[in-house]
Order: sequence, then structure tokens, then C-alpha cells
Amino acid sequence: MTYFLQVNLHCTPLQAGCAFLPFSVGIIATTTLGAPLVTRLGPKTLMAAGSTLATAGLFWRTRLDTASGYAGEVLPTQILVSVGVGLFFLAGPNVALSGVDPHDAGVASAALSTSQQIGAALGPALLNTLYVSAVTGYRTSRSESPGQAPQSVQLEAYLHGYRIAFIVAGALPAAAVVALLALVKTPKSTASDAAAPDPGH
Repeated sequence: MTYFLQVNLHCTPLQAGCAFLPFSVGIIATTTLGAPLVTRLGPKTLMAAGSTLATAGLFWRTRLDTASGYAGEVLPTQILVSVGVGLFFLAGPNVALSGVDPHDAGVASAALSTSQQIGAALGPALLNTLYVSAVTGYRTSRSESPGQAPQSVQLEAYLHGYRIAFIVAGALPAAAVVALLALVKTPKSTASDAAAPDPGH
């Protein structure tokens, strides 16, 4: 998205940085205002909803073209992805640390933080590699196209690279939804457990 803002929309680095502010605001607002939803709807539901919103926002970005603008295309996707990410990471620790013994809570929390840091490093590296490969491949395949200006080919190559990167990026939270529904079990309510008779008496 940084490339799109600066290359296609001709934003300066400062303008591109400011254009990302709604994304940060969306995450902060979601994690602040959505905290009561964790107990009301359950962490699994929130994580699935957040992953779905993030998937929708990232796949929406595959529609970016030379006529796309900030207000009509970029901003709505930022809001969707930011709310989705906010919901996911708001409820994520509840699922990751559920059922962990108290004396293992510190280790489990550290493992969660480490996995998030690894993902934050590997994700952009993977997507940038895919983007560069897609752009290079597109330019090579169109280099001998007659009647097409080199600048036009370059801009289309950028857009092709964005689409490939956003498709893969959108597939990741989509896979998270499938994993959540298949692997994460909803815990039984505490009230029903308390009401159940003790088999030892």
C-alpha cells in the first residue's frame, strides 16, 4: 500500500504516512471499545469476525487500478483491515492462553509475543518478495508489446504486483478463519460447570 500511495497516487513520504493514520486509529478504537465483546461474544467469534473483515479488506485491494483514489478505495480498505486486525489481536491472547497452567503462563505469553514478532518480520518479507517477482515477470512478458509506452507498462506492472501480494495477504486471514473454526473449541460455560453435580459425592 505504501508503494501504491507514493508511486500511483504520487504522495510524498509524509503524505503517505498521514494516509496510514486511519489504520492506526481503527486498531486503537477497536481494541479499546471492543473489550466488552470478548466476554459477551467469546474470543473465538471475535477472532473469526476479525479475520473475515481483514480478508475482505485485503481482497478489496486487489481491485486497485490506475483510476483508484484514496477516499473511494484505499480508506475503506484501511478501515476494514484495521477493525479486523484489532478484533483478532484483542481476543487472540484469550484463546492462546486458555487452559494454560498458572506457572506456565509466563512462558506461554512469551511464546505468543515471539510468534507475533516472527510473523511481523516474515510477512512483509514474503509479500515484498512476491511483489517484486510479480512486477519483474509482468515487465518481462510485456517488454516487447507493440504500441505500449514503457511508462504504461511499468504502472500496470506495479498494479499486477499489488494484486498478487494482496491475494496472498488476504489468503492468510482466510486460512486463519478455517483454522479457528476447525481447531479452537468453545469452552463450556462456567455456570453450567458449577451447577453440574460432583461425581465424587
